[in-house]
Amino acid sequence: MNVNLNQTITAFGLGLWLAGASCIASAADAGDGEAIVKARCTSCHNLEKLKVYASRSPEDKRVAKWEKFLPSHNLPKADERAAVIAWLVDFTKTP
Repeated sequence: MNVNLNQTITAFGLGLWLAGASCIASAADAGDGEAIVKARCTSCHNLEKLKVYASRSPEDKRVAKWEKFLPSHNLPKADERAAVIAWLVDFTKTP
């Protein structure tokens, strides 16, 4: 019984460590919208074409449009979506 308890505690501790490491990696990824776009979007979308498409809406309506569109387009996580939207706002600013 003592061995099973030790194995259970070890497995639980390892599970907590892996969950924490995963959250840290996710938070780091979410902080870099450009990296997320390059990793998830550019396999289908050229960055220049993405810029043209993303710039079609007036600047004051872009965030709302992206918030509605991106959850169903490979960005279901709110923190990653926020990072991508922040990057898109900067990427599509009119000079």
